Amino acid sequence: FSKGNRLVVDEVDIGPQVVHVYTITNRGPFYARNVSLTVSWPLQLSPAGPPTSSNRQLAPGGWALYALEDPLVRHNGQFRRCASPTRAQKTINPMGVYNDETLKLDYQLAKRQRPKRATGRTDRTETEAEAAPATSIFDSGRILRKEVEESSGAKVRIADINCKDGSALCVPLHCHFDYIGRNDSVLIEIRARLWNFTFSADYRAIDYVAISSEGFIEVDPSQGILEDVTNNFARVTTHAYPDRPQQEGQVRVWMLLLAVLIGLALLGLLVLASLNFRALLNSSSVEKDPTNNEWSAEVQLIKEADLQLEGASRPAIVRFSKGNRLVVDEVDIGPQVVHVYTITNRGPFYARNVSLTVSWPLQLSPAGPPTSSTRQLAPGGWALYALEDPLVRHNGQFRRCKDRKGPRDERIGPKQRPRRLRRPQSSTADASLRKEVEESSGAKVRIADINCKDGSALCVPLHCHFDYIGRNDSVLIEIRARLWNFTFSADYRAIDYVAISSEGFIEVDPSQGILEDVTNNFARVTTHAYPDRPQQEGQVRVWMLLLAVLIGLALLGLLVLCCSRLGFFKRKRPESLLHQAHYQHNREYDG
Repeated sequence: FSKGNRLVVDEVDIGPQVVHVYTITNRGPFYARNVSLTVSWPLQLSPAGPPTSSNRQLAPGGWALYALEDPLVRHNGQFRRCASPTRAQKTINPMGVYNDETLKLDYQLAKRQRPKRATGRTDRTETEAEAAPATSIFDSGRILRKEVEESSGAKVRIADINCKDGSALCVPLHCHFDYIGRNDSVLIEIRARLWNFTFSADYRAIDYVAISSEGFIEVDPSQGILEDVTNNFARVTTHAYPDRPQQEGQVRVWMLLLAVLIGLALLGLLVLASLNFRALLNSSSVEKDPTNNEWSAEVQLIKEADLQLEGASRPAIVRFSKGNRLVVDEVDIGPQVVHVYTITNRGPFYARNVSLTVSWPLQLSPAGPPTSSTRQLAPGGWALYALEDPLVRHNGQFRRCKDRKGPRDERIGPKQRPRRLRRPQSSTADASLRKEVEESSGAKVRIADINCKDGSALCVPLHCHFDYIGRNDSVLIEIRARLWNFTFSADYRAIDYVAISSEGFIEVDPSQGILEDVTNNFARVTTHAYPDRPQQEGQVRVWMLLLAVLIGLALLGLLVLCCSRLGFFKRKRPESLLHQAHYQHNREYDG
């Protein structure tokens, strides 16, 4: 955080953007309904105030993490806002700060009106911010200043602002979910900005400020679901470091001159591709050889941008079951898999016209997978079935890579559903896909490696273009797909797991003349798919049933023989007294 502006007109005047992300995952084995998430959000500082500086104390009730929007929920590729009742209480953007670059989700949030400027509230001043009511649910509170030891061994002084000890005035943000399936995940993002003006003058003597929000999930108890509540709580912490060079006194004149010279030098780097230096030497003496009195040199100007590509699979491990022959909706396909690629520009120069190409394993190669002991898999079966165009997140904005793979677009659309599938009975198997590897634990496992490099998968290119990636800037690309259960369920029983990989590569327009290290421009994302063996076991064989029946009969005969030897069937049975009385009565009547 820096010095901060007393006059707040747009949200960028508040301070740096902070996004707290919560993920709810149902590990199963049962679905859950009526799930509620409550996040305690540190909107303001406690009226007790922060640790004071040597000159003055911060006004109590100053903004901490200023929430700008209702929480954004992403579930199964759909986006929505949590209609939190806190908006009616003016706890979400209570000052009505407006941003002309409002988040646009027109592909999911259709017919959503952009918030209008409040009449007469265009300019928000620091006086209005301090005059905002700061009512607290806590009787008293104090922001804690303490000294902690980091992993490096250095001792630092921090200020801990959270909802637990009363150091922050927290407001509840609620999100409700009607249904969360087994092995399903929900992503909740809360976008806010750190209020610079609150912290800039009073935290110079502190190394950093730790600001935390806390989330808790609850399930409707009327469902009778047995749940482990020990992992239903999470805390998200943001570390805010003071920008000390910007908090000193006035900038000196030599600093301004140096900044001007650096700016002119950078302007020369942008305009020219090289610099020519020429030196001439003359003298009043008599020159014997005037041909060597001139020197010139050309210096090439180099623009360097180190682009780095990284990838990950969410989740990294999935399990495939028997699968459905008739696919109607995407949930009938199999478990969801998201491959995430991150492009980071390590600088020191920006990059324009950057392209990302991802080779996506859409189908198995016609050569076929490794065969089982029973039959072969049909060639060309679906592998990772792409459901949507790649989703790009950059600087808080969302968009889709509008890429068309060609005349054959193999993604499920709202009006396109695959029909009943048939599995051919013959194909040519490629035994090179099956191999034995040794894991870190030392155990040897049999795997099937499906990727685009060795031709084991039919891959399609997915393209994303970026006009501008700044220095130390990052771009997140998510490709959502589902593992096709029916492809793998019958033919991978003899394999421990299947490794399915996609590969990404980034390129920069060579006309920019940017020097770049291409060794880290490639990334591979691998998903491990394990067979759900209890669901894939075949029927019990007939000889096992016959053997079980014979063993049961033998045990029954042995039990009868033992009872007979012990005289169980020859024991004396006493006559019934009622029968004797009835017999005596009949004799008297006859006599």
